[in-house]
Amino acid sequence: MYSVEWQKRGLPHIHILLWLKQRISPDKLDCIISAEIPDPEKDSLLYDIIKANMIHGSCGNSKNRTPCMESGSCSKKYPRSFIQETQTGDDGYPKYRRRAPENGGFTVEINGNTLDNRWVVPYNPVLSRTFGAHINVEYCNSVKSIKYICKYITKGSDQAEFGFENDNDEVKLYESGRYISSSEAVWRILAFPIHERFPTVFHLSVHLENGQRVYFNPNDSSRLTDMINNPPKTTLLAFFDLCKTDDFPKTLLYVDVPSYYVWKNNRFERRKRGINVNGWPGIKRDKALGRVYTIHPNNTECYYLRLLLHEVRGPTSFLKLKTINGTIQPTYQTACKALGLLEDERHWDTTMEEAVLCGSPFKLREHFAIMLIFCQLSDALSLWEKYKDSLSEDIRHRVELDIQPENVNSIINEVYNKCLVTLEDTVLSLGDAPGGTGKTFVINILLARVRKDNGIALAVASSGIAATLLEGGKTAHSVFKLPLNLTRVETPMCNISKQSNIAQVLKDCKLIVWDECTMAHKGGFEALNRTLKDIRGYNNLMGGVTVLLAGDFRQTLPVIPRGTRADVVKSCLKASYLWPHIQKVALHKNMRVHVKGDTSAGIFAEMLLKIGDGNFPSLEGEITIPSNLCTVVSSLSELTSRIYPDIINIKMKPIEWLCERAILTPKNDKAAEINEILLKAFNEKAVEYKSFDSVIQSDDAVHYPLEFLNTLNPSGLPSHKLILKIEAPIMLLRNLNPPKLCNGTRLQVKSLHKNVIEAIVITGCARGDIVLIPRITLIPTDYSFEFKRIQFPLKVCFAMTINKSQGQSLSMAGIDLREECFSHGQFYVACSRVSSASSLVILAPKGSTKNIVYKEVLR
Repeated sequence: MYSVEWQKRGLPHIHILLWLKQRISPDKLDCIISAEIPDPEKDSLLYDIIKANMIHGSCGNSKNRTPCMESGSCSKKYPRSFIQETQTGDDGYPKYRRRAPENGGFTVEINGNTLDNRWVVPYNPVLSRTFGAHINVEYCNSVKSIKYICKYITKGSDQAEFGFENDNDEVKLYESGRYISSSEAVWRILAFPIHERFPTVFHLSVHLENGQRVYFNPNDSSRLTDMINNPPKTTLLAFFDLCKTDDFPKTLLYVDVPSYYVWKNNRFERRKRGINVNGWPGIKRDKALGRVYTIHPNNTECYYLRLLLHEVRGPTSFLKLKTINGTIQPTYQTACKALGLLEDERHWDTTMEEAVLCGSPFKLREHFAIMLIFCQLSDALSLWEKYKDSLSEDIRHRVELDIQPENVNSIINEVYNKCLVTLEDTVLSLGDAPGGTGKTFVINILLARVRKDNGIALAVASSGIAATLLEGGKTAHSVFKLPLNLTRVETPMCNISKQSNIAQVLKDCKLIVWDECTMAHKGGFEALNRTLKDIRGYNNLMGGVTVLLAGDFRQTLPVIPRGTRADVVKSCLKASYLWPHIQKVALHKNMRVHVKGDTSAGIFAEMLLKIGDGNFPSLEGEITIPSNLCTVVSSLSELTSRIYPDIINIKMKPIEWLCERAILTPKNDKAAEINEILLKAFNEKAVEYKSFDSVIQSDDAVHYPLEFLNTLNPSGLPSHKLILKIEAPIMLLRNLNPPKLCNGTRLQVKSLHKNVIEAIVITGCARGDIVLIPRITLIPTDYSFEFKRIQFPLKVCFAMTINKSQGQSLSMAGIDLREECFSHGQFYVACSRVSSASSLVILAPKGSTKNIVYKEVLR
């Protein structure tokens, strides 16, 4: 998308906005956009171009007359700060790398002034070298960078105000006008394009029956009568007519029509240019897009008519749009409800009705509790009254079970005395605990020892999967109520009231264990420190409670959306001001080797440590995958067949077979591709579940229509269209009932009902339990507006991302490296899910891969 405009001096320039097919990964940003002076010896041509065109020029207090100076400072915010590595910036505007001269940066001499990288306007080396002109290139990585996405493209040319004074009038009359230079005048006379976008967007009208707009002269009554009797054709009416006379449009939605037809003489005609459509002679497809005008929800019937047009293919009339399964609905709204397109209070009733048919009373109570917490029920009491007999049926038959206390091994006392008693009022870090060294075993012993004496010991983890490995474990976010906007708040606090029950628990607890702490943002750790000080009334570290932080800094670090290496390192626990006050303890001995005498596991573990430390032999960051590390395959089909052999007979496989294997990928899109392939590989009926999406503020519906919301896939949310099969493995995307049902818990589908999914847990402390999962309300925080999605919090998980797998142990793992790892520790995490080389299969088309290690984190 571009627009041409002219400055006051008459010089033309252009603003271009490009959408890339693939998002720029943070490590590639410096290769595309530079804000540094080139090396004059290595690239003298680019050096001269940047010097002449891309240096802002000195300004400041001593040069107040420069055009950019406003109120004593530069309006363009120059000079910028030196920065050693690119950071994405919390406000949506990246902070590009600008190295100081003493750290490798270069300088230029302009008019006797020595200028450094603080004065460079961001540019792309290829474009600058090609055109030898001023070309400012910026990275629009967020909707917050609004001036690049909207303002510059649409603001138009600079304007000047001038006035005409009428000497014969006491009032001075002023008119606002535009000055058009000779350059712009010639451009317009020659009909050169001023604005263009690709692909073409064709707007489609929407209106109720006999509700289209007509324009007339009120003084011409004959014309008015004619317009009423013969209203003009609209694109909607033409679409109905097209569906009556042509078979192909019957397969289309209203928005699809402009791709195959052009609007001409108030009717749609087949395109004569484009790509031929298979099976339909004479039909061609072009890249034009159709967009239906948005309607405010207050215009109720028209709003729901528009919704139907995005769901019903080939309607021939308004009446056909209202006809659902042969029944004519009274309104468009009821038609939408009949199609299951709208959230309806009856939905929760039918959900409970289905659950009663397939669950025990205990399971029903769990299910009802989940609905109370997550589904925003408007009349929960009515549901309780209707189903209370089914929910409490087993109570009169309940038999108290005698549970014998577990024997506590003498090793508990030994570990407790050595690791806990001497560390009161201390924060301890097991920040160097590689796989196999017994970290989880030690943690659970410490928890048991404290609880043995009726003390309170809290066990939390940064991921749901890691939490399931701890006795009584939950996620840190759910226990400490950590804020979600850690990157945007200067001094975050946990959302815990001093009068709440959890505050009392935190006041009385003796030990807090935080596993996989290396994945947590430092802001969460600092928020907990402030909160504990406030709740416990002590100003010392963590309010005086003993805290054990466990993890391995070789593994993945906090996930910063669209963040660069500098962003990730800056958010790491080691970057916190609290880190120097933490005592560090390391676990080095591999217990698999020590206890079992497994020498091959020892060799494998040593190789993993070299990979994790970044000491494995590499060439420009690429390591050749050694044959003694894994089995290397060359195709995706070979990888899937080795990890999931004989998947066509998945119904005959025990749950142990399914839970002990997975395919890991660096990115979600590749995981989704593999899941789709494997889901089609066995012969069960596929069931599609569509979410109910809606904006929180009704006024936002005009800007963010429903079909747009359906296309969004925020991190951690299920898709709008969720396709499942019985026997398929699935992963939970929310903490529904920790530690039993955590974010990351894997399950296997047993029954698929309309509003309830019945599944068996295959990982974690509740392994083997059958659970009922309802649709829940999910509200993402990734966008500048709020919308909610009501959907089952699930996704298929034959394959998962490497980050999601952290904390899981597998007997068989495959790694898909068609797209290489892009962040610290990913390759190490993927390889370390198994304990031996024979259990690891890697698809690496090049035979090598990137092993990204941020060594500054390991120091």
